[in-house]
Amino acid sequence: MQIILGQEAADALKNNYTVLELETFLKEGVEVKAFCVVTDVPVMELPELEQNKALHAMFVSEYYNGNYQFCLENAFHLKGKFNGELDSFYEEIINRISAQADAV
Repeated sequence: MQIILGQEAADALKNNYTVLELETFLKEGVEVKAFCVVTDVPVMELPELEQNKALHAMFVSEYYNGNYQFCLENAFHLKGKFNGELDSFYEEIINRISAQADAV
């Protein structure tokens, strides 16, 4: 998975590649969005690509909204998609959710 920073960079690539938002973080007091660029989507995944992209977008959105149950339920469906390039991202989010639950 290749990671790029900023909406402008993502917009420049989205017509030629699958570009997916990952998360937003602060860099020198400014919010910056991180995106991944998936350069190799298996042919077998192409019929489901738009559906998988939409589910990924909901996953990220629901994580920020605090709907962790949605994330836990849908990480299973997303793992392995996008040629498995985002599996470590989904695992990291699940680990963060688990850590928060353990801290409560």
